[in-house]
Amino acid sequence: MGNMKKCLKFATELKDGEKVCSILRNDVKIAEGIPEKDLEKYIENLEKEAKKVGKTLDDHLDELADVTKIDDAIKELDIEIKVPKNRLSAEASLRRMESVVNDLKNGSKRFNPEKKKLKELGITLKRSKKGLSVDFEGTRYLYQTTGKQKNIVKIKLTGVDGSDFKLANKLAGLKKKPTGYTWHHLDDYDPITGTCTVQLVDSEIHVASLPHYGGVKVLEEFLNFKYLSRP
Repeated sequence: MGNMKKCLKFATELKDGEKVCSILRNDVKIAEGIPEKDLEKYIENLEKEAKKVGKTLDDHLDELADVTKIDDAIKELDIEIKVPKNRLSAEASLRRMESVVNDLKNGSKRFNPEKKKLKELGITLKRSKKGLSVDFEGTRYLYQTTGKQKNIVKIKLTGVDGSDFKLANKLAGLKKKPTGYTWHHLDDYDPITGTCTVQLVDSEIHVASLPHYGGVKVLEEFLNFKYLSRP
């Protein structure tokens, strides 16, 4: 409990005669309106949630902060989420995800870093940690950012590519997608948070890396749902 409190900031106020708390992670409010007397129990539940999804407490708290920022951007942009809700428990979601990933690893469109076209162009790309897609992190094919811009962000998958890109631009500090670049969905779709990493990469190199299974395909298989902007 003591160690966990070092990871968080707390703000207390008086509401209707009762002390209530807000919890902040990385200066992002991840919870509010918690009665002070229930604070320890709430924190214990956060620890249990982290264990349930197989994540460290730090990762879980960072994730909560990220999701809060994403939700704020979705609200500001008035984006409608077309993706159906995942009704499975955390444990069942992890089991289903393992099955989906294993099936896709045997698919014909799994990313192949040794593919002939990449070799001919002299392009070296790595396979993602999950093993289904290409990962552009650390390569020169990412968009060169300036100031507070980002070229890798987490988004919630919306069900429409255009909305995904709009959300990604907002979270990356961009007014619009730069000419010659596209947002690549990594294959790390998380069915519990609905999030996925996207990377802003050179459009031509992205095409050269095809085929690959990204986060959209993983979501489609997991939820039996077809992205509305894809054939």
